[in-house]
Amino acid sequence: GWEQTDADTRDAFAELTGFLGEACDPVTLPAPFDEAARLRETINAAEMAKWEAAAAPVTETWIKDTRDGKRLHDEAVALVKQYTK
Repeated sequence: GWEQTDADTRDAFAELTGFLGEACDPVTLPAPFDEAARLRETINAAEMAKWEAAAAPVTETWIKDTRDGKRLHDEAVALVKQYTK
């Protein structure tokens, strides 16, 4: 939920709602929305696994055909993990 968002996201929404003023009404969503968020995470993980499997042959070929491909790939993966929250 909202409590799990990072400070930059909360700040951006605060700025937007300040700009919108009375045109923006805060609401508290009912409990089913919490479950929907959890289900969306499950769907995202399943979809990501499909895309990773589909990309694997291309990635393997790129690693094989590129000088230092394995090292470059591993560094890219590490950077994605580092900057993905």
